[in-house]
Amino acid sequence: MKDDIIDNKNSYSAQQLYDYIVRGVITYDDLTNDPYDPLSKKLRDELEPMIENMGTTLLNQEECAWNEAKEKNTIPAYVQFKGQYPESAHVADANTAIGNLRIQKAWETLDKSNLADVEQFVSENPSFYEAAKLLDNLRWITIDKKDKKSIECFVNNYPNSEHIDDAKTMLAQIDIPKVDIRKIFNKYKGDPNQLWNELSKNGYSDDDICSALNEDHNVIYSSDLKYFIDNQIISRSKASEISGLCDFVEYIYDDYKVIPKVDARYRDLDQIRGGQTAVYFWGFPSSGKTCALGAILDALGKESFVAQPSQGYNYMTSLKNLFSSNGAIFHLPASTSSENIFDMEFLHSHGKNQYPVSCVDLAGEVLMGMEENNGAYPNPDENPEAYIKRDQNSNIIPSPEPYATMERKRAMDTLYNIFVRNSQKDNRNIHFFVIEYGADSRTYNGFQQTALLEAAVTYLNKYDIFKNNTDGIYIIVTKADKTKLTGDARDIEAVRYIDEKYNGFWQSLGDICKKYEINGKQKPEVFPFSIGDVCLGDLCKSDDTDAKKIVEVIRNAAYGENTSSFGKFIKKTRN
Repeated sequence: MKDDIIDNKNSYSAQQLYDYIVRGVITYDDLTNDPYDPLSKKLRDELEPMIENMGTTLLNQEECAWNEAKEKNTIPAYVQFKGQYPESAHVADANTAIGNLRIQKAWETLDKSNLADVEQFVSENPSFYEAAKLLDNLRWITIDKKDKKSIECFVNNYPNSEHIDDAKTMLAQIDIPKVDIRKIFNKYKGDPNQLWNELSKNGYSDDDICSALNEDHNVIYSSDLKYFIDNQIISRSKASEISGLCDFVEYIYDDYKVIPKVDARYRDLDQIRGGQTAVYFWGFPSSGKTCALGAILDALGKESFVAQPSQGYNYMTSLKNLFSSNGAIFHLPASTSSENIFDMEFLHSHGKNQYPVSCVDLAGEVLMGMEENNGAYPNPDENPEAYIKRDQNSNIIPSPEPYATMERKRAMDTLYNIFVRNSQKDNRNIHFFVIEYGADSRTYNGFQQTALLEAAVTYLNKYDIFKNNTDGIYIIVTKADKTKLTGDARDIEAVRYIDEKYNGFWQSLGDICKKYEINGKQKPEVFPFSIGDVCLGDLCKSDDTDAKKIVEVIRNAAYGENTSSFGKFIKKTRN
């Protein structure tokens, strides 16, 4: 080809000859050295300035080609550049880029859960930081954290690991008895990161968490389990395999909603309206009273329920609607305020009977107030000065005296108003004391449930709360599903629990029943109560079986308004 170009050089254009020169096919000397066949003057005049600027032109073309290759950032683009400019200063950069792309492609296709594959990748690419970090984590995850030798091998073999401090801490503590896993769960409600840190520090693994969940579905909350799954502490499939949890795990990921709130906007309450069957619910804070009340309201609504204007209307309707899940999983409400008392009025019909009812949710704070009062302070109507604090100028100033907080004073003032100062003589009263199964050792502001309930009896006797118009006193044992029993066995266990843990309180209520001829002069009946299958602390698959039993108690004990002529006669004679 070279000879053919030289022999026919004058038949080519200057640009064509220049391109052959640039490509190295011929040289300018090849075109001008033959005196017998000289290059035409015209071609020389055109070629000479082109050749004179050839260095700059070639350099610009090379830079453009390099920039184009970098912009594409693909292996073929860099290979093409090297082919066009094998002597370029950018060839080394092209080789580096090609190597990095090949490493990245290998990383993307790597099985990142396979320890051997990751080790091989890191050995071939020791400067690949992300792979080195993954390998460190895989090595840490795969060691047996219950085995001292396994941890020692990790420390000795990988002294630069990011987990070395954790490993050394485990070694230092491995001979120390672990903190019981249930104690750890009880301590760290609401902070899954700290919870996991404490569990791992004590050598507990995902298997231990699953084992604890299998034994008790409520050792952690749904948000804790979701955190563990999202952070790959427990796999979703492994959590779903725990007996009874599959539907709840699916709910967390498929139907998880914002935690619902009960409308607990509060207005002061001075009295319970007359002409009602007033059903009072007493309970220790976090005893499950609110959830029990929600389930009962829902059960009432399935028969006949017409909400009436009342101080607790919003609270009642939002709570009732929340529990109207008809067996589906739903999210239990967050804890409500422990100082508010709500009066919820509605009409309940059964057959020809119509009952005007007030369900009264009594604040948990009243139990603390009763313990503080407990006969140590005078009746506020008899000696109001005992409840007043004054400044140095004798001006009355806001004060919780003689209670610890203003919230508690408000709750106790409301309690005194509805039961003593503004007691409605034509109301029929029913009382349910809500006690959580298994919570006998729990404390609230330093007081156990037993002490507060016994203080309540003293207060109730002091003001003769049960003296007039009380048709029934009952005990509801909430969270009875913790017994893991059914039928008669569960009923027997609930009675045994109250007799063993709260016998003094139960007997005191029995003395009141005998004194005022309530419950046929017998001790209050004990009802085990569950709102359904509660899992992960705040999720529930509802079951209204127990709620219906309480509805029947309310109906049978209620002072009803029968719409038949005979019922009207009975009402008249009772008045």
